[in-house]
Amino acid sequence: MILLEHPSLDDVEQRLREVILWRRLAIIVGFFSVDYYGRASSYLESGERLIIIKEDGSVLIHRSVGYKPINWQPSSSRIRMERKDGILILEVIRMKPREVLRIKLERVKLLYIDKLVDTGAFEMYLTEEDMKRIFIRNPGLIEPGLHIITSEKEVGSGKADIVARDSSSNIVIIELKKHKIGVNEVLQLNKYVSELRVTNKNVRGIIIGTDISSDAMELAKRLKLEYKVYSLRALSQYKRK
Repeated sequence: MILLEHPSLDDVEQRLREVILWRRLAIIVGFFSVDYYGRASSYLESGERLIIIKEDGSVLIHRSVGYKPINWQPSSSRIRMERKDGILILEVIRMKPREVLRIKLERVKLLYIDKLVDTGAFEMYLTEEDMKRIFIRNPGLIEPGLHIITSEKEVGSGKADIVARDSSSNIVIIELKKHKIGVNEVLQLNKYVSELRVTNKNVRGIIIGTDISSDAMELAKRLKLEYKVYSLRALSQYKRK
């Protein structure tokens, strides 16, 4: 780890060349302006802000407020440097499509360089809306031969997450929960299904969650409802696709 306060631009240039060569993380707090041209163009006047050069070569520029970078370039870009009129110029060049980010660094307050160790697994957590989209696009995950009719359908006193037909043309009401299914969730599904069974006794109900309690399981069987359990991690693979 290297931490330099108020380094000279000569020192900054030398250190950044090592960062690029050895693929290190660099965080620069400094006073600079930014020109961008490519698919559009922009100019950011001189001011104090943050430059992050990541180990994969991607570059982000942040102001003192807001979570989004004001400018950025992806890891496929090339970084080159030159000194001109007492200023250190960093050009971050993306070839396809061609985009150029030119940072004119006038002075640096802080330079931090490190090699991070990050081997932790990333878990993607889904919302119920994510689950709905996944099952609508992949109805076979629920049941082979299932055909989706609609979603967010008004059913008597509420809205069913998904309405479908099975391979025998029976109506299927499907409720989705991104947590463990309990008795209340089963009763909610039963309310929708019961209202439809008044005129069609073959209406089916399926509730899907990450787990189901033993009480909810027994209640579902008594009410002639079905349940399915999926892990969010497994479903997240379909979101990526």
